[in-house]
Amino acid sequence: MEAAARVFERTGDLGSTTTKMIAHEAGVNEAMLYRYFDSKDEIFYAAVVEPLRLPMAKFASQMNPPTRRMTRDERLEFMSTVMHGIVVEFSDRLAALGLVIFGNPATAGEFYQTAWEPALRDLAAGWKKIFDDVGLKHYNDTYLSAQAVIGTCLAMAMSKRHGGPQSEQDLKREREQCAELARMMYDGVFAYGAD
Repeated sequence: MEAAARVFERTGDLGSTTTKMIAHEAGVNEAMLYRYFDSKDEIFYAAVVEPLRLPMAKFASQMNPPTRRMTRDERLEFMSTVMHGIVVEFSDRLAALGLVIFGNPATAGEFYQTAWEPALRDLAAGWKKIFDDVGLKHYNDTYLSAQAVIGTCLAMAMSKRHGGPQSEQDLKREREQCAELARMMYDGVFAYGAD
């Protein structure tokens, strides 16, 4: 599976990847692949699509706050840590994510319906719990907020992955950006000095 994922990511699409390339990368005979899979599409699904489900479910489950009541600073730290985890995970899986999201429309739609969208809903429900816990009666649409955070984390992951080697200063800035994103989601984008 690891060899197949590497080949799909290197070629950039399902169409130009061959089972011969996958077998060569894995160091096995091409016939061996067909003992376990009926087609290249099945290999793609098992090697690229399925492994992306776990991080999406993980993000959603992490966003559920602890059962004890937290202080504002603890909540911000909690949210920042989860968001930074999303950035790191997206960065590590960016090529595969791109193949799935921007590849075959049927695969992209199925992945969105069964993994991405449910994770957004769970993330939104986690934020609603936080807002309800602090007694906020009126707050932004938590689903829209979840979309904004995931989109921002995806953009940060692209920067992390394609922005060149990262120094300690870059990693510190990345954590600070996640902390600021958490603050913006918690306090509001224009909370500082707004009239």
